[in-house]
Amino acid sequence: VADRIALLSAVGSGTCLYNAARDAVTMASAVGGRRAVILLTDGRDEIVPANGTPTSCSSIEIDDVIDLAANTAHVPIYALGIGADADARGLGRVASLTGGLYAQVSGAPEIDAYFNLLSKQLSSQYELVYRSQAAPGAHQLVVTINIKGTLISDSRRFTLPEPAAFPRIIARIDGAKVSCAVAVAAEDQRTRPLLQ
Repeated sequence: VADRIALLSAVGSGTCLYNAARDAVTMASAVGGRRAVILLTDGRDEIVPANGTPTSCSSIEIDDVIDLAANTAHVPIYALGIGADADARGLGRVASLTGGLYAQVSGAPEIDAYFNLLSKQLSSQYELVYRSQAAPGAHQLVVTINIKGTLISDSRRFTLPEPAAFPRIIARIDGAKVSCAVAVAAEDQRTRPLLQ
């Protein structure tokens, strides 16, 4: 591994942070079970070319990462900003809106403490699954739990698609003759009756 790392070279300096976060969320979403992304950075989404003027580096914006992680892939991002140059506001927003945590640290002992906290949190999570009876469209789910008198709430927005129609034959229409086509009464679980 050390030999491979030695072969890497930086062109300019900086980090295409949002592209990296998008790629990490995409990779994590392809894995089954509990998933999370840990975003460890000492800076911002920028590249500093030879002239010294920082410019945005990623081909996407921070909101694109948040939307992908929170609404499409459902992968929380745990962000860790190292040093004073880390984008605390942006990293905190990514973590908060995707269900992760953010911390700003200055050295190894704090990094170790953050990973211990992260390990405890990830190993003590529960997954709540339910079947919605709500109509198609945009909704917000709010879950509130009571732990020894302390109420903790969280919410997520989601969109339920139109269900596919699955017709079910319920009766032959009286007087219809059996031939290549049979007149039937049918129903759709969304609306009844579908046709007659």
